[in-house]
Amino acid sequence: MIAGSKVVTAKASTSVQVLSNSEINNALGVTNSSNANTVVLMTNGDGLAQKVHVEGSTYLDGAWHATFNQNASSGSIRINYVIFYFGK
Repeated sequence: MIAGSKVVTAKASTSVQVLSNSEINNALGVTNSSNANTVVLMTNGDGLAQKVHVEGSTYLDGAWHATFNQNASSGSIRINYVIFYFGK
């Protein structure tokens, strides 16, 4: 398990990409993280900068996305995350 914080650029959308498989592999020192052996939990790390609530995360096209309760404003959003890896 590892945790961190990342500022990403959101569009007026209900989700934003936060971490790719490559980023997770590098952080964990592995080569095979995927949606079958990894869980990523996320929160909005600065509610004053973006009013959205992070509802959860979803895996799409080799990357983990934070999902929001409504469209985010275009601009920066801080996402705090915890990554759980249970691969071999």
